[in-house]
Amino acid sequence: MPSLRARGDARYACFVHPAVRGALAAGLVLAGAPARAEETAAVEVRVAMPGPDRALVEVRLAPGHPFAEAEAYSRLTADPGGGWRAEEPAPRRSGDGAALFQSEIRVSQDGWVRVGVPLPTEAPSVDADFSFRAVVRPPAGYRVVDPFPSRVEEGEDGAVHLELPAPPSLLRFRVVPEGTRGFSAAAAADLVVALVLGALAAFGLARLRRPVGDSAS
Repeated sequence: MPSLRARGDARYACFVHPAVRGALAAGLVLAGAPARAEETAAVEVRVAMPGPDRALVEVRLAPGHPFAEAEAYSRLTADPGGGWRAEEPAPRRSGDGAALFQSEIRVSQDGWVRVGVPLPTEAPSVDADFSFRAVVRPPAGYRVVDPFPSRVEEGEDGAVHLELPAPPSLLRFRVVPEGTRGFSAAAAADLVVALVLGALAAFGLARLRRPVGDSAS
């Protein structure tokens, strides 16, 4: 299955769950850590969209995973009144003992799909493997845009794949009809930055070309 190893994507770090972030700060390095001979299964998130207005989400913690036997979990959920609230979902157990969290999410009025990732409320061991994988399958005739975390890879089947060294608290993206043109929010932000840098460069060149005897205005 195609995937992307997004090692060290700093922009998702602020959404890493506090319990996981605390363990990471205690001794883990997000990027460049040597691989162990035996690694536990990653936290896996699967998002399937039957239509552009809703998403079916399944989070799986495999048997033996450091997170699978936690006593309590916390998950961010979009508040209908705006903002976020934390809830404590209870997993169900599959036949092989995996912890499963299943939910249905409605696309917000502004077109965003926001998926909260359930994670332990207590800090896991610093020796735990925090690997994270996600796959998002948009509805037929649609594609994923503006994903967060942003470093993803699109598979041949149109699904978007993501791998991270630690699980974020939140996944966010939009879906638009295939063939839709126009700037995404990320592209618009990049354009603004490019324009600002271009203006600063032009100003600097103008200052350098000014005759030495000219006084500053």
